Amino acid sequence: MVKIIGILTLSLHTNFGGIIQAVALSHWLQSRGWETTLLKRRRPLSGVQALALPVLEYLPFQNIKGVRHREKSRKRHEPFIASHFDGQTAVLRSSKALARAVDKHKLDAIVVGSDQVWQVKYLDRSTVTDFFLGFGAEDAYLRLSYAASFGVGTWNFPEYTPEVSRLLARFKAVSVREASGVNICRDDLGRPDAQHVLDPTLLVSPDFYSGICGSKPTKSDKNVLCYMLDHPTIRSQILAELGPAYREETLSLEHSDRLTVPAWISSFRDADFVVTDSYHGTIFSIIFERPFISIANEERGAERFTSLLALLGLSDRLIRADAPGRIAELVATPIDFVPVRAALARLRRLSEDYLKDTLA
Repeated sequence: MVKIIGILTLSLHTNFGGIIQAVALSHWLQSRGWETTLLKRRRPLSGVQALALPVLEYLPFQNIKGVRHREKSRKRHEPFIASHFDGQTAVLRSSKALARAVDKHKLDAIVVGSDQVWQVKYLDRSTVTDFFLGFGAEDAYLRLSYAASFGVGTWNFPEYTPEVSRLLARFKAVSVREASGVNICRDDLGRPDAQHVLDPTLLVSPDFYSGICGSKPTKSDKNVLCYMLDHPTIRSQILAELGPAYREETLSLEHSDRLTVPAWISSFRDADFVVTDSYHGTIFSIIFERPFISIANEERGAERFTSLLALLGLSDRLIRADAPGRIAELVATPIDFVPVRAALARLRRLSEDYLKDTLA
């Protein structure tokens, strides 16, 4: 019987979407009676890096290669992350360390996902098979993925195909975050039974996020939240179309060293309109039922936008940065969230059934 579940995802540093999707999955599992442990897998360090990193993380008045900045941001988010898991491992920098953690933390199962855990170009070469749960004996724990993402619509790593196919055959069940991921699993990796499920952030009630947020501010004017990773020019076009009635609030990667996760979530809850090229920014616009425009982020992976919005009947809210001609129309068109709620409820049931059936 599964009691303790390890969650393996990309390293949680300053990526708000990455943090909250892991927290949401943990919360859903805990609410169904399972315990959760976060597996903190990070890339290996060379001897020189192992000596230099502690110095660069704490030495003041420098930020060589962004190390100190990332460490300060990580520490800011660490208490929030820890509060939503029953346990965490130490930092694990090898497959052997992962295998030892399975025994030390008495893990019955490991869920790999969500986020772009199967986007091989994002992974250090030494960690690729770990994210396909290649560590530990075959019968050491139950293996499954939840909403794992390849990031793109095709499998572009034939050199890994034999090994990844072998490892996926050991999974009790496979689920992916995009419709194209189902095709990749079927056509390239030998798992024709892969299922398409919701991102973990959409598994839980909006009340969970409202509980994380602080109190609502008193506002006398409307605000448009611009949460942009790229595309500053198109943001300006949208703001011009919205007009002076809206006050702009801008969030970007540069704010990550000052912003907490609750404050990030609150920005979406309190917005009157959202402009974003972020996948999880799009999701939180939907969770809080805010009118939004999403800009397809081709470089970071557009497939996740198109797949999600097609499921919810919201494909018309997505524009391409190089074809922004529909901005005026979208600004003027409200979103009917009634059918969106119904679609989400149906998809949530299917996603929950996948987890419950696999972990039973």
